[in-house]
Amino acid sequence: MKQWKKDGLVYLLAFLCLFAGLCWTVRAKERTVDDAYRTAQETLRATELTQYITSLEFGIRYGKNLENYYNMDAVLQAVLRTSPYVEGAYIVSNQSVLLYSAGEPMPNPEQMTVLHNTDGALYASDEGQGYAFMFMDISDPDGGVAGTLVVMLNNGIMNRLIESYQSEGRVQSFVVLGEMLLLFILVYTRLTRAGRRRLGALGLAVLLAVTVLVAQAVDIGIEAVKLSVKLETITSQSVQKIAQVLQQQVEGVMDKGVGVDDLYDIYGWLDDINEKLDMVQRLDFTEEGKVRATMDSEYLAGRTLSALGEMALQYLILAAACAAACVLTALGRRLWRERGGRIRREEGLHATAA
Repeated sequence: MKQWKKDGLVYLLAFLCLFAGLCWTVRAKERTVDDAYRTAQETLRATELTQYITSLEFGIRYGKNLENYYNMDAVLQAVLRTSPYVEGAYIVSNQSVLLYSAGEPMPNPEQMTVLHNTDGALYASDEGQGYAFMFMDISDPDGGVAGTLVVMLNNGIMNRLIESYQSEGRVQSFVVLGEMLLLFILVYTRLTRAGRRRLGALGLAVLLAVTVLVAQAVDIGIEAVKLSVKLETITSQSVQKIAQVLQQQVEGVMDKGVGVDDLYDIYGWLDDINEKLDMVQRLDFTEEGKVRATMDSEYLAGRTLSALGEMALQYLILAAACAAACVLTALGRRLWRERGGRIRREEGLHATAA
């Protein structure tokens, strides 16, 4: 086999290894962004629904029965109006029996697995049949679960929003990679210009690997900054929404003639709610009768660091793929040389025998 064909095959194998690692990294980065963005959006939706959970729990505490709850249809219709994401709203008993529904019918209710809030979480979520489901427990007076509010979100709308965000990131990734490849071509031509020894296969593979790693490092750095800003924006919106929802509930009580000074145990009530909200550091009730929510910077930092950790792991795997490509190139060149030497020796033996 001619030398250029040998080199071409080695370069092709190295390039395929690098390209596979690069594509996997871009895909894994998109999954990280998808998870972070989806969680933030679901948290915002759950925050908007806390007022209805509180209202239902209040009614049950004062004698209402969830299986025969007066005016439940109006409650579920109000849930539907909270967001264009919401396709259906349902109340399920603690025996997983569908009691009430509004909006789109629940797909296969007999096969629905109802999830419950764990570790004091605000909500639980699951995906299936083209929809995303959110589950929020309704507590009974004894602290148990009287039932569950199930909300069906249109996954198509969510996916389109995430896809628009990811397509921007995809373009960014390939623009950065293109710029780095242009730099690679410039460096390569400088190293192999007239009068200098030709760059070997291993040297070319190392140069290409460094180019890909630098491109991904720049891309991940840009994506991390963008994601941090996006998460801060969504978290801030959620915290503000929490304050608005709680303020509406307080004003609903005050409209009935209860003064600010007569709102007993409001701080205990706010503390109970605060325990379920990871993103809120503190809930305060001011002297002017306003509910004030403070965003938890540690929560935001934790979410950002979690995403960075995922990206860092993906980058290490890409680095391993680049190292494998370089090793493959070195082994390929060595095997080709050994094979060529063996063929030449056999040809020499045949010539001597002749």
